[in-house]
Amino acid sequence: MKGTYKIAAGGICAAICAVILIISGVISFGQYAAAVLAGVILLVLSYRTGAVTALCSFTAASVTAFIFSADRSGLLLFVLLTGYYPLLHSVICEKMSVPAAFIVKLFFSCATGTIYVMTFLFILDIRPVYALSDDKLFAAIMVIIYILLFFAYDTALTLFEKGYKKKIICFLERIIK
Repeated sequence: MKGTYKIAAGGICAAICAVILIISGVISFGQYAAAVLAGVILLVLSYRTGAVTALCSFTAASVTAFIFSADRSGLLLFVLLTGYYPLLHSVICEKMSVPAAFIVKLFFSCATGTIYVMTFLFILDIRPVYALSDDKLFAAIMVIIYILLFFAYDTALTLFEKGYKKKIICFLERIIK
């Protein structure tokens, strides 16, 4: 595949991801779904052009959305998880056994969940009205919820990858015949 095609596709996908993240910050509806959608766009880009182009697009979309976005919660989720994890997910599932992959995913979800929750509680100082009086207990509950949602996201990502790869294989078989 030509380098100019990769650069053009990466730039277009970075712009689309940035626009999705910026619009989700302005409208304030579906911030987390927008972050997941932007990550899926980068996953499809990595299938077409490679992981390096997708990582460059992730960086460009993150910086652009950080500069122009009004809301940081969806952007933070994109930067910490949904932007680059789909690329890591492919590597983890293909290169590791199932128990090893589960341990790596559990460690990864604990680490990113802790960073995500601590950023909201202590750096951005965002506490919901219904928050518990004890910040440590609330943070622990939020990390556990994050881990559960992470594994739901991981399962959805696995199903998407299988369906997407199956569709490409069927498409290529029709072209070859």
